Amino acid sequence: MLLPLPPTLRSRSGSGKSYATRTLSATFNIPAYDLDELFWDPQASTYGVRAAPTVRGRHLALIVQRETRIIEGVYYGWLSPSFAQADSIFLLVGVKI
Repeated sequence: MLLPLPPTLRSRSGSGKSYATRTLSATFNIPAYDLDELFWDPQASTYGVRAAPTVRGRHLALIVQRETRIIEGVYYGWLSPSFAQADSIFLLVGVKI
């Protein structure tokens, strides 16, 4: 089975995005990217510091250039390049228990 690529997975926290992304990545041998790793500044001394928009935009541009990739996260506004170049966008709807 061929998976239309590259997909983007979006949904709220706890809906299964990370699990679905890891499963698809392993099954189809496709690199996966978690948007949290772009959005939050990994060099900040405390959690919760946002990366500069230019920095995360530059990282996203490099990811989007890849022929195959899976991008997952809950973000929207700054992701226009990834949406414009995605063959598939999956919105996961979960029920909070």
